[in-house]
Amino acid sequence: MSGSLSRREFLETARVTAITVSAGSLGLLTAACRNPTEERVAWGGVVLRHDEGELLIGGRRKAPMRVKVDSKIASGATMSMIVSEVAPGASIPVHLHRNEDELIFIHTGSGVVTLGDTRVPVAPGAMLYGPRNIWHGVENTGSSTLTWCAIYSPPGFEQFFRETGVRPGGKESPPGPEQAAAIARKYGMIFREA
Repeated sequence: MSGSLSRREFLETARVTAITVSAGSLGLLTAACRNPTEERVAWGGVVLRHDEGELLIGGRRKAPMRVKVDSKIASGATMSMIVSEVAPGASIPVHLHRNEDELIFIHTGSGVVTLGDTRVPVAPGAMLYGPRNIWHGVENTGSSTLTWCAIYSPPGFEQFFRETGVRPGGKESPPGPEQAAAIARKYGMIFREA
């Protein structure tokens, strides 16, 4: 044996429970993750494909994003996750979170990240860990779309994106700048003055 576990051994050893969610079956995710007694219990997890999760168009960037782990649905989850993109020349403005840490992983593209007062060039595979109350942001300085994944701990900040985002093709309008700023403050997000 090469020292690695077979799939069966891994599942037995780790006692992993996963729910596979196929496209169009997010109702199953909702039903499987919601705790009818509203107690916080260990969550069984979920597997989502790249095109699954709630799709929203969000923010000043009007960027597509997917909520992958939603703490309102996944009762007991200890983190939340979204994926999105930044067009060339656009940015995730420098900001901080009062309530959660944020980890951003760069999948594709290149740019510059800000952490505190430091700016660092990044490329695919780079990661930015912005602890609560520390300024951070991402700027796409390249010529192609920068795709990224953000994980928040504790969960809850993904609700900011649900409140500021709109469904593609929907009739609703995104919030205006003042309303978006109020929603950001509601979730403990503060933007650095330019």
